[in-house]
Amino acid sequence: MNLKKLLKEYRIEIPILQRDYAQGRKSQSKLANEFLSAIFNVLNGKRQSLHIDFIYGYQENDKFLLIDGQQRITTLWLLHFYLYKKAGCLEQIKDLAKFSYNTRRSSANFCKNLLKKDFDINQKPSEAIKNKGGEFEKAENLNNDPTIKAMLNMLDWIFEEVKKSKEDIQKLAENLDHITFDLFNMEEY
Repeated sequence: MNLKKLLKEYRIEIPILQRDYAQGRKSQSKLANEFLSAIFNVLNGKRQSLHIDFIYGYQENDKFLLIDGQQRITTLWLLHFYLYKKAGCLEQIKDLAKFSYNTRRSSANFCKNLLKKDFDINQKPSEAIKNKGGEFEKAENLNNDPTIKAMLNMLDWIFEEVKKSKEDIQKLAENLDHITFDLFNMEEY
């Protein structure tokens, strides 16, 4: 399964009991950049595919609540957002709106606004988003919500990887389908 298929089937929610998005923290830069490097090897055609193991959670009506794998799925969600936005075809994956980060209200609002609001995609994302003032979320939340801060860092790292890439942006976005995982619904067991 890949992220597009998952979002076609379910609304994905990071429930309130989960920790903040940590993979984008500056203290996690080594791990995050190793993960991004493995992903960009696939996106740039150096590897055919990447399987990122199991994603665990449980289904609640049409919602799938992530218990394990939230860091990887959040990074994939940010990658899909950025690459499709940069390619000018964000409307092709409307299902991205079915992703919700409910560790706190400001994180959830930021994810929604990221898909709705515009910013200069050719500028470092954290700066471009912060330059828009409170359009994406209140300034104090952009600077203090740990999930938002980590997402902004990750978007900056993605921005840097895209700048290094020799591949066409549309091709990078298409190759996201080659990043796969297994979904494990804990409720069934």
